[in-house]
Amino acid sequence: MADMRTIDEIRRENLARLVEEAHGPTAFAVQIERSQSQVSQWLNASPDSKSGKPRTISSASCRYIEQKTGKPDGWMDQQIADDEASPRNDVVARANHDGALAIPVSDAWGSMGLGAPQPEHEVIVSGVTVSMDWVRHSLPRISHPSRLAVLTAFGRSMEPTLEDGDTMLVDRGVSEIREDGIFVIALDDELYVKRVQRRLPDKAIIIKSDNPHYEPMVVENGDRNKLEILGRVVWVWKGVKL
Repeated sequence: MADMRTIDEIRRENLARLVEEAHGPTAFAVQIERSQSQVSQWLNASPDSKSGKPRTISSASCRYIEQKTGKPDGWMDQQIADDEASPRNDVVARANHDGALAIPVSDAWGSMGLGAPQPEHEVIVSGVTVSMDWVRHSLPRISHPSRLAVLTAFGRSMEPTLEDGDTMLVDRGVSEIREDGIFVIALDDELYVKRVQRRLPDKAIIIKSDNPHYEPMVVENGDRNKLEILGRVVWVWKGVKL
């Protein structure tokens, strides 16, 4: 039988997935900067006080939610299979009832020099725990707390901003370059941690090192299939905010 769900039902189902990822409506409301009552009204299709009709999630609200949660445009309108709804459990940062967030530590290397082979399978070797209050205060622009991961950098090409052995906090919900910053990237199947900039008007990508002794790399628009954005570096564990 064909799936007869309406667009409103699909949007509520996807909203419920986002609320679950945020570990509850309160945390989700904080994330998208809306009241918990509004989130509950969306979830429950509560009757409108004036018309009496069930509240819907407008297209404008959907685009806003997608922006705040790091989802692509139109994500709220798509039917999503259960096995595609959330990231893999072994690479997801999770909050506990004490308001602490356990962030996975990956064994993948982020090279700041000549590159390191991209691992075929990622292994989570340990975890780092921080408070959700710290995350909300210090990292208000991340895609979602569950997408944070810890990665260790090596090499000297990003000195003095990043040094060999620094522990980086990476927002893995970032998969495209919307603004300049320091990113974990895969280029020709090798991992790098580099400062990445968009060049206008030709839309080429400039991959730079903070150490002036290293030459920049240029990815032309036609070669973009060689480049994969794996995340944005948002904090270095020596207390430097990026």
